[in-house]
Amino acid sequence: MCALPEDVLTSGARVTMMGRGCVLVEGQRGVVELGQLRIRLRTAQGILSVTGTGLRLKELSSDAAMIDGERIDAASYPESR
Repeated sequence: MCALPEDVLTSGARVTMMGRGCVLVEGQRGVVELGQLRIRLRTAQGILSVTGTGLRLKELSSDAAMIDGERIDAASYPESR
């Protein structure tokens, strides 16, 4: 069984964008919103919002999520936290 890296366990989520079509979120704590234009995930730092077109939750485990789509524009937290 694979374990999350130590920095994810102690500091929260790690977000890795792979080109314009895929985002891996390690350390997520649940889905808040699921749509083709926006997917929001709960993390230790707050709600992470991934925006783009044709988005889908490709994989979801208890601690990680893989999001892909036609185009991913951004993965960000709200400015006022």
